[in-house]
Amino acid sequence: MGNMHGYLLRAAILSGIGLSFGLFQLSNRAAAQETGGTPPDFSRVETQPRLVFPLDCAIGKDCWVTSYVDDDPGPGVADFMCGPLSKRDSRPGKEGSDIGHKGVDIGIGHLESGRSVSVLAAAAGTVAGVRDEMPDISTRAENPPDVSGRECGNGVRIDHGDGWATQYCHMKRGSIAVHPGQTVQSGQILGDVGLSGMTEHPHLHIQISRDDVVYDPFKGRPAEEGCKGTGIPLWTPEVFAKMRYSPLVLNNVGFAWEKPDRPRVRNGVYAKDVFPSDAPVLLVFVDMMGVEKGDHLLLQIIGPDGAPFHESKSDFDEKGYAQWFGFSGKKRGGQDHWPLGTYTGVVTVERPGKGVVGWREARIRVE
Repeated sequence: MGNMHGYLLRAAILSGIGLSFGLFQLSNRAAAQETGGTPPDFSRVETQPRLVFPLDCAIGKDCWVTSYVDDDPGPGVADFMCGPLSKRDSRPGKEGSDIGHKGVDIGIGHLESGRSVSVLAAAAGTVAGVRDEMPDISTRAENPPDVSGRECGNGVRIDHGDGWATQYCHMKRGSIAVHPGQTVQSGQILGDVGLSGMTEHPHLHIQISRDDVVYDPFKGRPAEEGCKGTGIPLWTPEVFAKMRYSPLVLNNVGFAWEKPDRPRVRNGVYAKDVFPSDAPVLLVFVDMMGVEKGDHLLLQIIGPDGAPFHESKSDFDEKGYAQWFGFSGKKRGGQDHWPLGTYTGVVTVERPGKGVVGWREARIRVE
């Protein structure tokens, strides 16, 4: 595998370098059965580190894995379940290269003003390097800064001994709370999730390696060994049980009172509890990842009276998408205002032969 997030943070090269919703995901046991595998046996004694969850958020509720380590040693893409939720190098001029994703991305959906989500040390160790001067700007912004050679953005690298290391990328500028040489404990705050480096949505990229060989924490073995077969995860049993595999990620679901776009959604512009009653449109949007050819999308709005208010269907008959954004709803027309009360938006994705692979809802109050 090549060197996608391999610009490792080292002390030598760094100068101290409300919407409510539910979420459907497959259980690890069900996912293991789908691929003919078995749930991992944590009873074996290993010298590998045991990693805690590296973000201060509720996995599956307000944060979720948006991309896994690429376990395909060839030109393809494969997550640890041999599914498509990983990626290749997306740097300009590098598209289609043999450089696979070297870490696990854990997204938080959006970064509304004033919101912060702490990044935590996944295991005890010594800080080997930090960086904390890069701006928080999406690569989709107009005239984004050149991040060549610094794609990780602001981040921290921790040495755990015996060749093991973790690296934390895309953190918020000015939030780094540790310094090179400092001893940190498992679960200690390192800083906050940001939008620095090569990223277009707020997330933590955590990368695990031993002697600079990338390891998949869901397999507990080098990524270059491929996705097939079993292994002992590096996550603690408690964390692994919560990090349920989902073949599709519903990154953001919510309401908008104007035509939305993905950058504004991810910046938290529509992360509101109250909707203006005189808005010209009432729309539900979805920002999702891992769409496959043949998927069926259903967008619904339920009105304050509990009756269907709007429904829209989309079929992905021609191709799938690594990322897809869409919205649907109604214009206010000649009404003076929308009927007052709470509206519920429901997003359902079905996959042939799999049934429902994604379901999430959001609520907004019109006043």
